[in-house]
Amino acid sequence: MKNIISFILCSFTLFYSCKGQDKEEKKQLKAPVYFVNCKGEYSTGEKLSERDKKWSLNKNDIDKIMSLSSPITENEWHFSYPMTPCNIDVKNYFYKRKKYDLQINGGSYISLYDGKTTILFGCDSPECQKYFLKSVENMAE
Repeated sequence: MKNIISFILCSFTLFYSCKGQDKEEKKQLKAPVYFVNCKGEYSTGEKLSERDKKWSLNKNDIDKIMSLSSPITENEWHFSYPMTPCNIDVKNYFYKRKKYDLQINGGSYISLYDGKTTILFGCDSPECQKYFLKSVENMAE
């Protein structure tokens, strides 16, 4: 009888001491959040909105953006992508097994810099709209 009571008490103590540990693990797995840095105003004279000033992306958002984006030429960038005064900077981002510093502009484009060269990526998919401040402009209009 003593053995059964001892077993139950030990089991209860073990269960009680482990309770909540999985919650702490879930908190640690949250993706880091990157916040905007806005300098100046839009070249059109448009004022910065509260949405502009509060824009942020987490690591999962950035991973999704990169999966939706593709390389663009400087001409495409110049004529199709709006330039905003708002950027999110991400250091040491791994893309295709290589480390880059990213600058994500609110105008739906990303600059990847590896210390030597810069590659421009654009995110023109309709799925991209929710991640950026401005969408790609359609030059046919």
